[in-house]
Amino acid sequence: MQIQMLKTSAGPDGIFHSGSIREVAEEEGRKFIAADAAIELVSIGLPMDKQFGHNWYGIRELGAGGQGKVCLVEDQRYFGPLVDQLVDRIKSVSRISDYKGARSFWELISKAKNDDYAHMGALKELHANRNTPEYKKALARMKSELQVLKEVLHPNIVRLYDEQIEKYGWFVMEYFPKGPLSNYLGKFSGDVEYSLQRFRELVEAVGVLHSKGMVHRDIKPENVYLRADDTLVLGDFGLIWLDETDKTRVSEKYENVGSRDWMPGWAYGMQLEKVTPAFDVFSLGKVLWAMISGRTKIPLWYFMKEQFNLEKIFPNDNAMSLVNELLAKCIVENEADCLQSANVLLAELDKMIKKIRSGNVRLANNSKRPCIICTEGSCQRIVNGGSTDTHNFGISPTGMSGFKIYKCNFCGHIQLFHFENTEDAHELPAWETDLPHK
Repeated sequence: MQIQMLKTSAGPDGIFHSGSIREVAEEEGRKFIAADAAIELVSIGLPMDKQFGHNWYGIRELGAGGQGKVCLVEDQRYFGPLVDQLVDRIKSVSRISDYKGARSFWELISKAKNDDYAHMGALKELHANRNTPEYKKALARMKSELQVLKEVLHPNIVRLYDEQIEKYGWFVMEYFPKGPLSNYLGKFSGDVEYSLQRFRELVEAVGVLHSKGMVHRDIKPENVYLRADDTLVLGDFGLIWLDETDKTRVSEKYENVGSRDWMPGWAYGMQLEKVTPAFDVFSLGKVLWAMISGRTKIPLWYFMKEQFNLEKIFPNDNAMSLVNELLAKCIVENEADCLQSANVLLAELDKMIKKIRSGNVRLANNSKRPCIICTEGSCQRIVNGGSTDTHNFGISPTGMSGFKIYKCNFCGHIQLFHFENTEDAHELPAWETDLPHK
């Protein structure tokens, strides 16, 4: 960018501060319009003096670890002309009373502050100790992550913008100003339908990975991000398992990969060659539990213990029983009991969503269900299958079992459920759980 006038007075951290901007403005023989304007200019994040490739300019560091760091960068093809205009406005304001110049200046500030971040990215860069074994291992992980981002294009998988891995050890991906799902668990807490709507997007994305022989191995709320519209996006593919012989040594053969609180117990110390998509299904189940419960984590597979049981946490929501039923196929002690891929989970999830939307949920004694006829009232069981109660209601089930009867407290609509004794009767849960049997 052509902002040499401002570059010369950047602070030691590479960020422009209000004092340096004021000094530059005075050197130009112009009076800066106001002190708070300088502060506002700094708050939009003028770039630090570091460029990546031809297009990306560093703004600030977002985080760092033992192997590298992540920086917020801007695409100077978009922001370069904007900053040039800001510099021109600074030069043009000759006095505080210059209303037209000040207004023009503030309009540009507003444009920069209100940008939707579409022209910014998150740059992941390795530390420069290139000759160390740690660097080579980190580089292998980065290459693996990059391969996934290039091969798997899905709206719920983070987007790749640019890369120069071989020469400089960095790549640029989509930036999420809202941050990870772990910051927004309360947004979904107790809202089953909305949680399932968003969770489904995530499961579909993982299903695409599984279809290509890939296992993420590190699915957790910290690695799932939110776009502005709350769409969930899967990121951080540094531990991805590629089902290809020459690309499976990204992690040590027996090391625990993934985050212990989110990985299945059966995978502790497992050889990488034995990792299956069920690993991700277990983690997805825990993510769903965290979204609906609004809590951070549960130990192992103990989601049915009283303090973690969704039916206990939300006793008035009948849909929680269906959620628990799904979790029982994901958050399990033994791999053999787990759904074997995200695609299988997606099919189960769609069935559950359909049941919940139709009001077809399991009912405890004296619980109510929304009436699907009038949508105003709720249906409550008034006859529980006893022949005497059924007869008193006006039905004589001579020679057969009784009916369960529900009545809407608003429109009076009646629902009758009858369980016939067939050879496969023991496989039909409708009678015991108050689900309609057709």
